[in-house]
Amino acid sequence: MCARYWAQLSLDVRQQQKRVREIIAEHRSTHPTNHVASMIDHIDIAVANLQRSREYYRRTLAPLGFEPIVDIDRSDGRKGTGFGRESKPQFWIGGGSAVVGRLHIAFEAESRAAVDEFYKEALSAGAKSKGEPGLQPRYGDNYYAAFVLDPDGHTIEAVCRRHDSSEAA
Repeated sequence: MCARYWAQLSLDVRQQQKRVREIIAEHRSTHPTNHVASMIDHIDIAVANLQRSREYYRRTLAPLGFEPIVDIDRSDGRKGTGFGRESKPQFWIGGGSAVVGRLHIAFEAESRAAVDEFYKEALSAGAKSKGEPGLQPRYGDNYYAAFVLDPDGHTIEAVCRRHDSSEAA
């Protein structure tokens, strides 16, 4: 009886393991980019002209699904806007002296079409091109990106790492 019990238990465990592997494979096939916990929760940069930059980022980040979520105007003089998705501001801009020196921020795009739209909207909002949309094989096989310079001269990028991202999963 004991041997039969252990044999059945072993079979049940193998069946469960197989089912878990099937579920993981199914998830990966429908979600090609596996999202894991991000290293950075949010970023906040100072910009030379808050209103100009707010409008620039409102237009430029819209194709990526980001929008202004909160505006602050504190009693200590701090003013700013937080952009994000689903009520979570992750990219903040605030008035003050613009960041000096190299600054490069890359935003995740759900599709290559969103990268293309980001680039088009950024240029129409006054950005300067730093790299047209396209595959960037020096960064990876499926690295599709566009690069612009924002109103303060910082490199802003939209990147999609999906193989065939004409449709977001």
